[in-house]
Amino acid sequence: MQPIKEAEITRFVTARKNVDMEDEVQVQKVYKEICQYRKFLGYSRVSELENKLNERLKEFDIIHRTVNGKLYDTLEQAEEVRSRSFEGKEYTSREYAETVKREIKEIRSAFLDKSTLEKYRIHKN
Repeated sequence: MQPIKEAEITRFVTARKNVDMEDEVQVQKVYKEICQYRKFLGYSRVSELENKLNERLKEFDIIHRTVNGKLYDTLEQAEEVRSRSFEGKEYTSREYAETVKREIKEIRSAFLDKSTLEKYRIHKN
């Protein structure tokens, strides 16, 4: 029975080998499918693709838990810090970060508007 299970899981995994490793949703979906099918078959050996998908999911987790160059223990901690950060700088509150963000956008917008006016004035004369 084991050779049949091995052949079946190999077929199942091979059909999913072209997963886009940059697409987190696709990686999660295929990993879950393989794990569920392996469990359904009662097959214990983990495939090379399953290992690669698991490693990639760990990388995604690290990416999501890293904010402003610092790795946090939990996704919740990272999200909280991310919510009060702007352009790599952490502020004391979400509201303060939003105020800074809005003010910087206004300054940049004013600068761009002035630059456009200056450019137009130069070409007009």
